[in-house]
Amino acid sequence: MMSPGDQTAAEHAIEVQVEDLAFATADAIAWPVTDELRATTPLLRRLEEAGGARLRSQLTVQDPLPVGSAVVTGAGDLSVELLVSAVISSATEPASGGGVRRALVSALQRAADWQIEHLAFAPFGLGAGNLDLEDSADLMASVIGPHVARARYPSRVTVIVESALEQDVFRAALARAPR
Repeated sequence: MMSPGDQTAAEHAIEVQVEDLAFATADAIAWPVTDELRATTPLLRRLEEAGGARLRSQLTVQDPLPVGSAVVTGAGDLSVELLVSAVISSATEPASGGGVRRALVSALQRAADWQIEHLAFAPFGLGAGNLDLEDSADLMASVIGPHVARARYPSRVTVIVESALEQDVFRAALARAPR
């Protein structure tokens, strides 16, 4: 049973910030990718570009990865040490709530395996034909909140968003999420 002080610490273990993901201050960034480790939105393509040639050389696969899997690589020229690439879609499986959920769980498990203390997340599942903002926020909160409450790693999660509206939606979803 948590004491009131522990509950306060758990509540502050997840935050939402409006920031440029390429300059996030964390140990690693978790981002949604395709089965060939490619960015899923223009914003994430900018992150990929900011990582430079060193990152691009690490984001290669011989065979497409299954939706719901996640891999850890170096982060190239980004401000973090590691990148957790979580597969949310493929040529045969478009992004869906189930695929995003599996990818989030895998990303958190990889972070735990690598003992990543502070993990920054891009919003998962956004983009044309994918989840809307509220669905993405609710899904992420329902997976991240319980994980952070029970797992040692990551002990701190920051969701990096592009606007104050996105920040409000993600904060509201986190406030509603079970822990």
